[in-house]
Amino acid sequence: MGVRRALRLLAFSAIVTAAVTALMVPTRRLPPKAAAINTAITFLYILPISGLSWAALSGLNRGADRKSFLGGWPMLAAALALAAIAGTAIAAVLMHEVFHVGPTLGAVFRSRLAIAMPVTLIAGILTTLIQRSRQKLKQTERTLQEQRLDNERAERAAAEARLASLASRVRPHFLFNTLNVIAALIREDPEGAEQTVERLGRLLRASLDQGDTIPLANELDLARAYLEVQHTRMGDRLRFRITSDAGLDVVVLPFSIQTLVENAVKHVGEARAEGVLLHVRARRSHEHIEITVTDNGPGFDAGAVPPGRGLDTLRARLRAAFAGQAHLEFERTANGMTARLTLPSGDDALR
Repeated sequence: MGVRRALRLLAFSAIVTAAVTALMVPTRRLPPKAAAINTAITFLYILPISGLSWAALSGLNRGADRKSFLGGWPMLAAALALAAIAGTAIAAVLMHEVFHVGPTLGAVFRSRLAIAMPVTLIAGILTTLIQRSRQKLKQTERTLQEQRLDNERAERAAAEARLASLASRVRPHFLFNTLNVIAALIREDPEGAEQTVERLGRLLRASLDQGDTIPLANELDLARAYLEVQHTRMGDRLRFRITSDAGLDVVVLPFSIQTLVENAVKHVGEARAEGVLLHVRARRSHEHIEITVTDNGPGFDAGAVPPGRGLDTLRARLRAAFAGQAHLEFERTANGMTARLTLPSGDDALR
């Protein structure tokens, strides 16, 4: 730190000397030799004054963040005045003894001090104002950065809380629906009910052990298990197939695909005598993973999704988990309805 400050001081003195010399030489029309001597004298004059002023400013400005600022502006003015006096005294000795400037040492001191005092005060105060402004700006930037980090942490915590709350409502909903299926089968098909209970046991072990995310392949297996449970009750009125591109190594929200499948089974398969034909497909589309659930029903108005129900809850879970990077869209065609779930892959995907 000492070497670095010394280099800064020498650089500052050299710049000031060059500026003063550039102004003095043309106006005084000095010959080259006199100009060189004048440059050396000016450097000896500026160096001790600027060095002591720099030291005074460094010591005082370290307390810029304190309430008292080490005495405030009167203390700063007094320190700069002392730096000007001491620096001028040192410069006068060097100039009188080395370059024999002036008839007496006192005359050199007085003549130089008359210039050094106001210049040192003005330059020191301006430098202090600039330094304090920079310190306040840095402090403001640090404060804003800390506030931004606090806001991000708060938003992340809120999103995690919302996601946990929404997920806690999905699992019981699925379980109750499946139990209703079993209750209906007990009277109509006891053997089918027994098989469904076994499937439900495997299904619950797979689903209740999940965390906040689930591999896409496991989520597709979960949807398949649900459809198999429903097929036991509905028979040929429920036909389905599930396809997936190879290499889709991503994670999704638990029960996200199953929610779309359940919606189609409930509002299409159970509402029509001919049942429903479902196609669940997962594929990569550019930088996204696209999951579609297509049924052959009449479709519905996507803008009329009831708040707080399955599809609306899924949208809320996607917003909380993916920060707006995932989308759930619906497309009605002449042959049916398609629910399209678009998820980010790569750095934006859930991990």
